[in-house]
Amino acid sequence: MKAKLAKNILLISLSICLGSTALAYGSIHDRYDRKGRIFWHGPANLKKVALTFDDGPSEYTLRILDILKENNVKATFFVVGKNVDRYPQIFKRIVKDGHVIGNHSYSHPYMFLKSSATIRQEIENTEAVVRKFSDKKMFLLRTPYGVENPWVFSEAKNHGYTLVKWSVGGSDWRTTNSDKIVKKIVDNVHNGSIINLHDARRLKIHPHCQSTVNALPKIIASLKQKGYQFLTVPQLLVIKPKLADKI
Repeated sequence: MKAKLAKNILLISLSICLGSTALAYGSIHDRYDRKGRIFWHGPANLKKVALTFDDGPSEYTLRILDILKENNVKATFFVVGKNVDRYPQIFKRIVKDGHVIGNHSYSHPYMFLKSSATIRQEIENTEAVVRKFSDKKMFLLRTPYGVENPWVFSEAKNHGYTLVKWSVGGSDWRTTNSDKIVKKIVDNVHNGSIINLHDARRLKIHPHCQSTVNALPKIIASLKQKGYQFLTVPQLLVIKPKLADKI
């Protein structure tokens, strides 16, 4: 009982410490509703949004790419390095179709209590496998589960990354109901939204992405009907690789 209590106290203390450090780090620059190098959304005065996909590539990515091409939409794919290694030809198709590639770690660990060395290895291993199959230089980083600690900020800065989260999520990783995914996104999108979907699955309870594939055409059609324009994350946030370390 005492050991469990001590562990809980330690976790609470770390949470407070890490949160304070992140706020202190972020006090340097203001951009939209978050500070420093973390972006949750783009300009609120423009009717523009960005579609992003996490955890791929996978076999479902191919159909997603087909849908994006049919609708003349460019997206941002935050890839997991080990899946790039597993599906190199699908990864190459993402690049060939002109979508933006972001770093989503190599093995998708929970980074909250990871060391600087582990975080660095996750970032660099993904960079290495991306270089193996393309000439793309990544400058966007999305941490697994959207979780950071001070070492994530430090390693992001050292590697020239801008951290990108999301303002609207479809929760498609935990449902097989495509209509729920569509409603959750369409009802919550606003100017500058960064939309979070997944083109691969890690949970055994929902091992496939067919619900996301089924939802995507409806999401695109509904948002276009509302007058939204789809951009990549760099277009929405107006950032470029050479500027990533200065934002």
